Amino acid sequence: MKHRRPQFLILTILSLGLAAWWLWHPKTENSKLADIEPSLPSVSSPKPLSPVVNVTLVKPSPDAFAAALTSPEIQTIINSPNTSQKVKDDISANPVAALQRIQAFQNVQNRENNTPINFYGKVMDQYGQPINAVKVDGGVMLYGGFTQSKSETYNTQTDTQGRFSFVGLHGVDFGVNFQKDGYFYDLKISSKRPDDYYTTSPDRPIIYTMWKLQGAEPMVHQSFIPILPCDGTPINVNLSAGKAVSTGGDIMVAFTRNPVQIVRGKPFEWTLTLNVRGGGLVEVHDPYPYEAPADGYQQTITITTGADPKSYMDSAKKTFYYKSADGKYGRMTIDLQADFQPPPTFFGITFYLNPSGSRNLEWDQAKEIKPK
Repeated sequence: MKHRRPQFLILTILSLGLAAWWLWHPKTENSKLADIEPSLPSVSSPKPLSPVVNVTLVKPSPDAFAAALTSPEIQTIINSPNTSQKVKDDISANPVAALQRIQAFQNVQNRENNTPINFYGKVMDQYGQPINAVKVDGGVMLYGGFTQSKSETYNTQTDTQGRFSFVGLHGVDFGVNFQKDGYFYDLKISSKRPDDYYTTSPDRPIIYTMWKLQGAEPMVHQSFIPILPCDGTPINVNLSAGKAVSTGGDIMVAFTRNPVQIVRGKPFEWTLTLNVRGGGLVEVHDPYPYEAPADGYQQTITITTGADPKSYMDSAKKTFYYKSADGKYGRMTIDLQADFQPPPTFFGITFYLNPSGSRNLEWDQAKEIKPK
């Protein structure tokens, strides 16, 4: 179903709404991770469309004109607040042609709505263990007309092997959400669908990962914007205090751009260097960044770009696991906007630190340690 091509231009445009819809699911109960994971989007219908454009003005008979103009299909479009005046005028000029196009689209819509969906999945935790008795919500999207979509929700749960299935369904698109006490599921992960998303089988289920919560521990949390020179002059940052300091600090940050004085919109060379004194950083690539690795840290991280327009970046946002000189673990996101003019430039840091020495980075605002 993923590879079908719609036969009408209007269906092509309408299908763009699927990208927003398929992330729809009931909101997760794990609100303690809300400041790490964005709020779940609500149901998003496809963009309201005008089904009649470029109508050929062929004068119909009076009876055909009246019948088409008063048909339920035409009246629904004309009375919709989302229909522009131009489209209403086009319909009124030739309702017979408009009705023919609407009916042709509805034929395609009905065919799409009746596409079979047989979906098989498996839910695992971060350690690769299957999770039993997970509540699984399956959402089927249907075309409901020119200005809206419809959805149907189905429920099941995983078996002792973490497996689940939805079979015998019909619709245009399909998405899933998972809930179980003591676990967290991030809906963003499922946005990267495999090519065989709609051709799964009991032997080839889609694998989903839920995070088995360890329980949040007291953590330091800071968000701040130190002044960052553009000529390579280093700044020292005390992460726990959330400020730049004249000497010492946890991390040294240096930013160089060539030239220092730039013309915004014109590519230039720049380099950002992060140096953790006695500790290090590991870039985060995990879907759930809630447990720092024990090793693999680098004391110095360098991010650089040239002036070649094909590879040039005027900003950088990256998240790292952090290990301090005294063996404390955390997570840090840096946000550089390289092209502020005149200097200095924008540089933001969001930082979490578990001062106990544990690698657990699950966050609960109620357990935040306030800086002294």
